[in-house]
Amino acid sequence: MKHMSRWCFLAGLALVCGVNMVMAQELTITGTVTVQESGDYLPGANVAVKGTNFGTTTDVNGDFRLRLTGMSSATLVVSFIGYKTAEIAVPSGGQKLRNAD
Repeated sequence: MKHMSRWCFLAGLALVCGVNMVMAQELTITGTVTVQESGDYLPGANVAVKGTNFGTTTDVNGDFRLRLTGMSSATLVVSFIGYKTAEIAVPSGGQKLRNAD
């Protein structure tokens, strides 16, 4: 069962994502990556923007921040060793995502 929960991790990814747009189509994405079952932060997870070379890793608290110029929306690819990779569509206009699938 433990093995199964590792692979199901990103299906229940708890991602709180704030999106801000300003002039010149600058998109700022901030969020926290956590393990669904325990709520523990996931430091060192990779957070990349699909189809680009932009990306970052989460800090010790599972937090990340991406500032993207020339984009009004994005799809994040979140990965961590031993867990299934997830793609998360980020809406434009300051909406928040929680418990993204």
